[in-house]
Amino acid sequence: GRPIRMLCLHGTCSNSMITRMQMATFAQVARGRVECLYVDGLLPAPDDPGIQTMKEQMLKISGGHELREYCRYQLDPDTGSAGVVRKYDGIDE
Repeated sequence: GRPIRMLCLHGTCSNSMITRMQMATFAQVARGRVECLYVDGLLPAPDDPGIQTMKEQMLKISGGHELREYCRYQLDPDTGSAGVVRKYDGIDE
């Protein structure tokens, strides 16, 4: 029968090229049984000084391809440091 289709989503400040590299061994072992589908997020990664070093490293890894996100979140200022509640923006789009 047809191979299983598996959607492979990248993390924050990343892209499908990086995910493809991370999944390469799995994709090779599962060849013919699993079809990996890689999708880029719709939002560009933000220009946030707090993640600038990570962005620079990820851009090197991906050969300069644009870094993306699927949605954004904001930390809830009322939760304090004991627990983190995230408010996601743009997830319905």
